[in-house]
Amino acid sequence: MLNHLNSSPFIGLGIDESTDRSQEKHIAAVVRYVDSNETKIKTSFLKLSVITSGTAPAIVEAVKKILGDFSIPVNKLTGLGIDGASVMASDMNGVLGLLQRENPFLIGIHCINHRLHLAVSKAAKDIKNVNTLSTILSTIYQHVNNSPNRLQKFKNLADVLGAINHDNAPEEGNENIAPSLKYLKFKRIFDIRWLSVGEAVKAVIHNYQPLLILLEEEAANDEPTSMGLLEKLSSYKYVALLHLLGDVVGATNHLCRIFQYRDISFSTLQSQLPIFVETLQDMKNQPGKYLQMFLGCMEEGSGDNF
Repeated sequence: MLNHLNSSPFIGLGIDESTDRSQEKHIAAVVRYVDSNETKIKTSFLKLSVITSGTAPAIVEAVKKILGDFSIPVNKLTGLGIDGASVMASDMNGVLGLLQRENPFLIGIHCINHRLHLAVSKAAKDIKNVNTLSTILSTIYQHVNNSPNRLQKFKNLADVLGAINHDNAPEEGNENIAPSLKYLKFKRIFDIRWLSVGEAVKAVIHNYQPLLILLEEEAANDEPTSMGLLEKLSSYKYVALLHLLGDVVGATNHLCRIFQYRDISFSTLQSQLPIFVETLQDMKNQPGKYLQMFLGCMEEGSGDNF
């Protein structure tokens, strides 16, 4: 790769700061370059380096050290992929600004996926019921996953119900009955990745039956957290919102995955973005897959818990 980096006329650099479990800070770096042999643009992981602090000068020092290890001069960089934090994006004293002092032609690019996460997070911030649902999802994850006994009990219930559903499987084409698959792991929601709520929602929808039975049994024994969760998950409002959010965030997560393609092109985005917008607009008039499944169960009388 070193020869390709040296022969490439231009190089794009992507950097991101992270902290491991021991609270040690790191900076991760990836590069995009032109492979002259194959006449292709390639993306490669460069290095993960420890940084002394999360300040802009410390990050710039670490970045320049990484570039030096691969004989990449700063003036060869044409693009810098970063998140939107001021320590990174400020053109005055941020990482971008400090590097631009040595290379005024360097262009800073705020990670499109990070911007998507921020946009969805900001859109949901002032919606009280969505915030409540987010708390419910986090509580479910902690309540079930933090107790080995409770988790095993849930798995046993899921296995039994899965076998029953399999024996009583409906005819093909009936989409109002949940598939008889094994349980999905409950997912944790990360504040810095708001769209992680999509996988959390999907898991609760899929696991709804065994989860509700587990909560009912524990609530009967006056377990306080189970009692609170049972009240929320027996509410029409929150279960309907759960399914609606599953449709909305499902569409958004699909776009998020497209943004993560290794070699995404503008032509691909030009066709996918209108589809995404149209999908969301259609949900105003026509329920999505999850909400349609929920409403179908209600019409068939399968929603006695709500």
